[in-house]
Amino acid sequence: MGSKNAPKVYTCNLPNAKNEDRYSQYVVRRDGSDITILGVYDGHGGSACAEYISKALPERIAAMLERNKNISVEECLKSSFIGVDDSILEDLHHTFRSYVTWPLPRSVRQKIIDRKLKESESAREIALRAKDGSTALVAIIEGEWIIVGNVGDCRAVLGRSTSPTGIEAVDLTIDQNGDKEGERERIFGEHPGEEANMLIVGGRLFGHMAVTRSFGDVFFKEPNKAYTEFVFGSPRITESGKLPYNETVSHFCSLMKTPPYLTAVPEVMRYKISTEDRFLVVASDGVWGVKGVTSEWAIGVVEKGLGIGVDGAEFMVEQVKKLGVGDDITVLVVNFGNDGVI
Repeated sequence: MGSKNAPKVYTCNLPNAKNEDRYSQYVVRRDGSDITILGVYDGHGGSACAEYISKALPERIAAMLERNKNISVEECLKSSFIGVDDSILEDLHHTFRSYVTWPLPRSVRQKIIDRKLKESESAREIALRAKDGSTALVAIIEGEWIIVGNVGDCRAVLGRSTSPTGIEAVDLTIDQNGDKEGERERIFGEHPGEEANMLIVGGRLFGHMAVTRSFGDVFFKEPNKAYTEFVFGSPRITESGKLPYNETVSHFCSLMKTPPYLTAVPEVMRYKISTEDRFLVVASDGVWGVKGVTSEWAIGVVEKGLGIGVDGAEFMVEQVKKLGVGDDITVLVVNFGNDGVI
């Protein structure tokens, strides 16, 4: 991958706030050719989960592609997404299972767990990345192909020429949230004994979670709510000035009868790059959630930026900020060559 067409990334976080977005760029060799692995991760509830998967996920994908020459990229993406999310729950169980299952008085149990979280930074990190959540979009460029794996509502959009001066937006992903009929029907089908109007309220899972697929967010996946009460609710991982996590979710905890309700199984698609394809935009929900921002708008803005010789990712972020940013934003732009490859 030459430097001329290397991916460009630009980020922006809210004033006086910690950026919960992360991104990654990897290049691996397979069968004598470079494979580019790009990722954007949009954390929520904190940055711990996004921080973890922004390293663990591309590393697992890269290792699997390098050591297993027979696995398809699609299989690799699915296996890696599921494996990394499983590791978050497994680490939580390994670290805290004995504490939450011991037959102890509640106050004693809480003191033991609080002490564990205070004395062990590793235990604290494990608890935080399980409590927090993150979406993930990984785009792999292999020769003339783009293979995309998506969990959540980051979005990948292609800018494709329609004429010497025209350009169109081609969505390579579909946002996975409670507003999408396909996602609602999937959730209803997975929980047939539960009332649909209680599962999705106002376009959100239990009226709380906008996305319908994510990493972490163990509260929505783990049947044993003792982890939520004693680990996630511990003052040792509660930010100053905020309610403990178990209190923020207590009003709908009783409605959760057949977890898991969230999944990290990705939707995967493959797209063949043509000579008409100009560039790829991958951006976090902080971009797409801004009023007035559509895939078509974003492609037009990046095209304009590239046309005047500036960094397309930075130019897009600056234009989004003018519309009023309410969230962290991360934009990644891959500019293709005239032959349709980077």
